[in-house]
Amino acid sequence: KSDWLNDAVRAWRDLLPADFHARLEPVGTFGNLTVTRLGRKDMILMKMAATRPRDLDDLQALQPTADEIEFVKSQLDRIAGFDARSAMRMDLYLQQGHPHG
Repeated sequence: KSDWLNDAVRAWRDLLPADFHARLEPVGTFGNLTVTRLGRKDMILMKMAATRPRDLDDLQALQPTADEIEFVKSQLDRIAGFDARSAMRMDLYLQQGHPHG
């Protein structure tokens, strides 16, 4: 099934842009199961939205590029439309210069 997301991600799926499928990256095919993962831009977006300590550590390790940071910034207005708190938290995080905002 092409639209399956595990339960850990399902709660956050509204944060993903509608075109995230275009950036999915293949992991592998295991029998009849094809596994993909979020592309870097979408993963960085999700980690900035979550801002749990482990996500902040992951962001530090990922070292987002200027292009990836701009991608996140371009999503803030859309996210603010349904989750103003997350959008504000992400914006504040970026304004503080983390991880290279």
